[in-house]
Amino acid sequence: MSDFSPECRSLPGVLEESPAKAALGSLARRRDGDLIGALRRAAEPSSSGSGSSLGCLVDPTASVPRATPELRAWAIWGLIVDEIAKLGSVVEPREHFVLLAAFRLPPIPDGSTTWAANLGDRFGQLAEVRGLFGERKPLSNTPMNKAWAGALEMLAAAVAGKLGHLAGEDWRPYVGIGRSAAAETTPGGEFPDGCRTPSEGAQPVFVERMIVTVVMHRRTALRRITERDVVARRDGVDGYVVHALTGWTGNVADIPVKALWNCRLVATSGDPGSAKLRFRRKLRVNEA
Repeated sequence: MSDFSPECRSLPGVLEESPAKAALGSLARRRDGDLIGALRRAAEPSSSGSGSSLGCLVDPTASVPRATPELRAWAIWGLIVDEIAKLGSVVEPREHFVLLAAFRLPPIPDGSTTWAANLGDRFGQLAEVRGLFGERKPLSNTPMNKAWAGALEMLAAAVAGKLGHLAGEDWRPYVGIGRSAAAETTPGGEFPDGCRTPSEGAQPVFVERMIVTVVMHRRTALRRITERDVVARRDGVDGYVVHALTGWTGNVADIPVKALWNCRLVATSGDPGSAKLRFRRKLRVNEA
């Protein structure tokens, strides 16, 4: 079972039972915005200063497979992001939003393009979210600070609970979560439009709109017409694979897939519910 680092237990003025709370609070108060970098430096053997204050977060990630400082940083960042997302379904919206603001996670409130550097200023940005802190816009950060105190306590308890049990391969999903979250929040990264990192095997297209018309006879689907607005996410995209289930007739191959307009059917895989559709010409990035 993982344990907390001596550095974190001995932080001055911090209760021994809440080392994760002190570390998470320190991470949220960083002005440079490079939270991943701070975690990565804390995972390096020569870490000191602010790095040692984050030791209770990164030390348990030493068991990450092929544990480089970068992978360890992604692992703990993924755990933090995942626990914030889970808390979003059980806490008040204001508590969830202060966590998003504290750790610079999307969405950013309307009227702002980036999160502010100072934690208090980020809380001030939340004042622009209508109805989040009551009918009237808060005149100070007092409501946000109260929400932050409770939310940080809950997040610290959730993270500390996981740190005591995660080991080895248990960390692998969090590495993926952390890498995706880092792509969303890092300015100038590979996905500057705010999209998460694509899943393994994802097709290089966006489906911006899909309209499905189903022709029924009693309880049986006789025909299904699907219209899609497809946008290429890189140059040279010539088509895409779709799942084309045709209703519960007992045999999905009974109703064959046909291309109607702006594409043609070139092949079907061994799965009778899939079809390869090819465009009339190769698309360039962001072209539909």
